[in-house]
Parts: sequence; C-alpha cells; structure tokens
Amino acid sequence: MKLTIFFYLFKKYNLIYFLFLSVIFKLNNYYGKNGIISGGGVATTNLINFLSNFIKINDKDNLDDFKHLKYIPDKKKIIYFYSLNFEQVIKSLRRRHFFFHNCAHLGSTLSIIFFFNKRISNYFFKKKLRSQIILHLNSKNSLCIKYENIWNEKEKDKIIKFLKIKNKKKFKKDYPKQRNRKSGDFKLNH
Repeated sequence: MKLTIFFYLFKKYNLIYFLFLSVIFKLNNYYGKNGIISGGGVATTNLINFLSNFIKINDKDNLDDFKHLKYIPDKKKIIYFYSLNFEQVIKSLRRRHFFFHNCAHLGSTLSIIFFFNKRISNYFFKKKLRSQIILHLNSKNSLCIKYENIWNEKEKDKIIKFLKIKNKKKFKKDYPKQRNRKSGDFKLNH
C-alpha cells in the first residue's frame, strides 16, 4: 500500500479520533429510564424513531452516546437489537460508512488498527459484537431481540410489555414495516 493511500484512508475515516474513542471509557449523557442499544446494522435508528412516538427514548443519531454503548448502564431498561449474521451487519455498516464509527463506540480498537486489511478488521469486530451480545443476553435489564424477529407479533408484544406502552393498538398499527436489506447487494471484499 502506498503511503499516500494510507494517509488518505486515515484522514477520510478520521481513524485517529476513532482510535481514541475506542480506548476511552465514555459515559453516556442520556438520563431516561428506557433505551435502545445495538452493535449497528439492525434497523436501530428506524425503531428509535418509531418508539420515540410512545416513550422517552435515547437519540436516534447517538448524540447522547447511548445507541452503541459498550457496557450496560445501571438502572435502565434496555432493548438490545442484534443479528448473528455478522457478515450482513458488517456489509450494512461498511456500505453506509459507519463501520469504523461503530468499531470505536463498541471499543473494537483492533478493528480500527487493522483498517488496511478488511478480513482482520472484520474478525475483531465480530469478536466484539459476540461479546456485546453475550453481555446483553446475560443481563436482567435487557430485552434482546434478533434482527430477524423484530417484525414478529410476539416480539412486538414483548416490547409493549417491557416498555409499558399504553396505546397498544396504535403501536401495532403504526409499527414500521420490514424493508429489504440493501447490504445484500454490497460486495464485502476480504
């Protein structure tokens, strides 16, 4: 790899900032009692937009540093969306240029350091996603919902009960429709 390309990529993705962000323990500035967290690439923004019509929820653009939190905050009820199809998640994040951003928020420093080798970078990101999924699956504060099940009636009922949504009928009627994933068309070069 030529040195100029190296510096171009480093600057384009602001990798120094992402490296710094990935190693610091960042506290969130969200004070609500309910929140949505994910590793990214699983329709989180869409669902935060929708749920904000019913309850106070964290910021869809992560301005409160809560959406991709690498730890479970105390005294909050968390809905954690995830997918075990890590390749699709990575394709989605890379296609939308959020991959390194999410690496930083999840604390996947090695994914950022190995930015020049997608296979190694993806490997470390998958490890971090796995550990975050396990963290939430073992938490009594988290309701974990797989991406593939987000639109099932059973999961909608779980969300209603978990967040104590009052207007159940409107919630179910207005619930976002599942869209086709665009990341299926995106090539992930190893």
